[in-house]
Amino acid sequence: APGQRIVFKRNPNYWGKDIPAKRGFDNYDQITIEYFLNANAKLEAFKKGICAVDDDSDPVKRERDLDFPAFHKGDVIAETFDTGIPPVVTGFLFNTRQEKFSNPVVRRALGMLYDFEWANKNLFGGKYMRTM
Repeated sequence: APGQRIVFKRNPNYWGKDIPAKRGFDNYDQITIEYFLNANAKLEAFKKGICAVDDDSDPVKRERDLDFPAFHKGDVIAETFDTGIPPVVTGFLFNTRQEKFSNPVVRRALGMLYDFEWANKNLFGGKYMRTM
């Protein structure tokens, strides 16, 4: 619930702490998860240093949100890193079991109606690449 937090602490008696597969993992004594009412409240907490990490997958929003003193001073680092997992799918998905979407020609025509280049330039700052 917003305004609450959960604190996880390392269990010194964890049975698997010394197994080879766990090397390099769980190298912390405590993790705190804060719950915020909305994304704006979370961002403001990050800007004030209340949160150590802000995860945002929207490149346009991320670029806009980095305009604050701690970032300009170099106290905040904005970095994108590869997690090794496939990216989130962003786009239109059709339920081909429905008759109106069962015809591939219809699906192709619907795809052609969407002006990706305009949307990418004007809405997403040119940050996306079209795939088919």
